[in-house]
Amino acid sequence: MKKINNWRLFYIILILILLLLILLFSFRAYTHYTELKSHREHIRQPDSKIKSWMPLILVMKDFNITEDELIKILKIDNSFRNRRLTIDLVCKKNHLNCTEVVSELNDLRKK
Repeated sequence: MKKINNWRLFYIILILILLLLILLFSFRAYTHYTELKSHREHIRQPDSKIKSWMPLILVMKDFNITEDELIKILKIDNSFRNRRLTIDLVCKKNHLNCTEVVSELNDLRKK
């Protein structure tokens, strides 16, 4: 009898862990979706500009700025691969003035 109860307890704990994982990943997917949706709404506005809160991948894709230009302006080494960081975080890490960097990126975008 005790072996059956041990297995039942094991399966109950396993199901609870799986449910928690499903909830965690569902929450993460939802937050990424809402973040992406707000980014897209900003970009669809007429004459949208690059802002400091934007991730680098968004700037590269939607504003047609190459990775080499971003590396040069943000003074990032060539081994840099985290494109999800925001411009603001990269500026803080490299001790740059974020407003100047954003205006330079906006000027570059117009060309």
